[in-house]
Formats: sequence, structure tokens, C-alpha cells
Amino acid sequence: AAARIRDLVERFNTMWPIRNYPPVFLVVGNGISGGTTTLGRHPMILIGAELARAPSGLPGTVLHELVHTQQDYPFFGSMTGGPSFLRGSVLRHSIMEGSANFLVELVTGELRSHAWAESHEEVVWAAFQRDAASKDHGRWLYNGGDARARGDFPADLGYWVGYRIAKAYYARATDKRQAVRDMLTIGDFTAFWIASGCHPPASGD
Repeated sequence: AAARIRDLVERFNTMWPIRNYPPVFLVVGNGISGGTTTLGRHPMILIGAELARAPSGLPGTVLHELVHTQQDYPFFGSMTGGPSFLRGSVLRHSIMEGSANFLVELVTGELRSHAWAESHEEVVWAAFQRDAASKDHGRWLYNGGDARARGDFPADLGYWVGYRIAKAYYARATDKRQAVRDMLTIGDFTAFWIASGCHPPASGD
């Protein structure tokens, strides 16, 4: 897995010059997160070893978290918890997570799919358009242990929505290297969504 991770990191580095090479630690957690990062000048990648079922799954997880350490987004709205006025919107965090998944796909060449979402697209996009500006992530993100919040949706559906937006943005771009830079430096998430052309907000704002 370590050799594969090094290879993927270098491939990503050809798309986006990595500002730092954060160390990766496999730690025993509390069963909530398979991967996360620390913030600050010297970020770290933390992999929940108790959720890693096999070494073969580690490269994609590490690369996803590496992308997060390279995303240069406005600090305000970066929180996923705490008072609602400090949290980012469902749209912001869906694009943050989904663009990381898309870049993993781009680097590895391994296509991602979500059978349930792809067979319920009309329902998913209608609901997402309603909830995109919300600061309540319960139905869309980080909800694997909260069946009540997500209702009849599968867990973490926001990842798939953000992935589709990022993939559509990349597909429309004539300059693919610039498209990668764009998705790593988003300042206006609604504008990025509209520019993707992927089921944009009905009101256009």
C-alpha cells in the first residue's frame, strides 16, 4: 500500500504542485472516521485503522485526505460542527468532499459509481437544490450513524453530489489543468456549481 500511495501522490503532484507532503499516521479511533486531516501550517493525515478493512483500500483514502490538505478555500464556513453560523453550507462541504473523490478518480483511473443515487437522480437533485444553502448537514454528510437525520437517503450522499458537480466542471473545461486548480481554490461555491452546468440551482443564485 505504501508503494501505491507514493505513486499516486506523485501523479497528483503533476496535476497540482503539492505545497507540503503531510505525514500519514494510522491510528486507532472510535469507529467514526476512516480518514481525516488536521489543519494549520503543518497538516497531518490521520487514518482510522479500525475502519481499514484491507491495505488495498488505503491508497484511495490517503489520496482523498491529501486533496483536503491542498484545498485552499475561505476559512469562514470550514467548520462542520459547532454553532450553525460557523458552519459551511451543505453545498460547500459536498463540493469539498466530492471534488476530493473526483480527483482520486482522475489520478487512479478507477471510476466511482453510486447505484442508488444514479437510479434516483431526479429525487436527489430536487432535494439538494432545496438544501444546498442549509447549514444542517444531517441528511447529506457525515451521517453514517444517524439514520433518523438522513431519512430514506443512503449515508453521505453529499459526497456523490459534489463528485458529480466537480466531474461536470472538469468535463466542460477546455484547460484541464486549470480546472483542477479551480476546484482546489474555490471562493464562490454557488458560482462553481452553476459553472459546472450540473443541475444548477433553479433560481440561479
